[in-house]
Formats: sequence, C-alpha cells, structure tokens
Amino acid sequence: FVGSGGTATEVGCWAHARRPFHELLDRSPRAREHLELIQALYRIDHVAAIVADALHRDPVDERTRLRTAEAPALLAAIRVRTDAIIASEPEQSELAEGARYVRNHWAALTRFVNDGRLPLDNNAAERQQRPIAVGRKNWLFVASEDGGTWAADLLTIFQSCRLQSLDPIAYLTDIMSALIAQDVDPLSLTPAVYAAQRRKVA
Repeated sequence: FVGSGGTATEVGCWAHARRPFHELLDRSPRAREHLELIQALYRIDHVAAIVADALHRDPVDERTRLRTAEAPALLAAIRVRTDAIIASEPEQSELAEGARYVRNHWAALTRFVNDGRLPLDNNAAERQQRPIAVGRKNWLFVASEDGGTWAADLLTIFQSCRLQSLDPIAYLTDIMSALIAQDVDPLSLTPAVYAAQRRKVA
C-alpha cells in the first residue's frame, strides 16, 4: 500500500455503480437494462464459485477464466448503454448521474476482469470496517498515539485472521510461541501465509 512505500491500484466498486440504477428500477426501463447487465457480471462469479467447488479447482483461477471469457461482452454492452444515456438524458437526471459515475470510474470498474483475486465490489471490506466504526463510538479514546497504533495493528491482525477463518487468539498464541522459540521471518507468519501452511498440512 502507498504508506509502506509501495503502490496502490484503484479497483472500482460495482455495488456503488449499480445503486442509482437499482433506485430507479421501477421508474426506468433503461435503468432496468443496466441493472440486468451488472447482475450478469455477478452471476459470472457465482458460477465460478460453483464450478470451482464442484471440480475442486482454485476459485481465483476459475473466476479469472470465466471473467476473461464472459465479462468483456457484458462490459461492452454496459458502456454502450452508459454513453447513450449520457448523450440523451437530461444532464441533471438521476439516470444521467448514475451513468456518469460509471463512465468516470470505468478504468477502475473494469480492472477486475483479468484478476480473479479482485472482488466486484468492496462490500466485504465495508463490513469489516463496521466493528471499527462502532468501536470508535464505544471506546472514544485510545489514551495515546502509541495506543492508537497498537489498536490499529491488533485490529488489522484480527480482521486478517477472520478473512482466513482463523481464531485470532489461537493464531496469536501460536505465532508468539514461534517468534520466541526461534529466529523466523515475521512475513512467514502473516495470517494468509499461516493459513496456507495449515491447509497444506491438513
């Protein structure tokens, strides 16, 4: 990420892109057309998950395969309709505003096609932030800047564990023992690597 000296790539959120069209669903046939095409993008991932599970394939690889094969045609249709709405609808209309959002974020919204690791939306990330948002109201203070840093580190570890279906307390207990007992590379003990190693053993 940028703060660590690396780079960040923007990936668009189709949940945000679809929202204006969903709100106009009962009032606009054009909004319905847009929504159906966006839903078809989500169906690709749904089918990929079913196929990967049934055939014991890597879900990321299966998503990439199906997206690469099927998403470009859907995206082309979405773009044609997006441009047509912008050209023909009143500038201040809700439909035109929704279409402009899609056009203005097009590069980010289409970045998922060739990379099955990228989700279609950031709903999962927003759900993970909810406990933190609730916590800010409940905790109110962290006593010091160092306390804030420690809290951020621990919350990051806990959420990373949950993403890997790990018990955070069991994970921390295990890696602390490993760190104390021997000289190990901390990067080999991240929740993602730790979970992958456990899956190999199992």
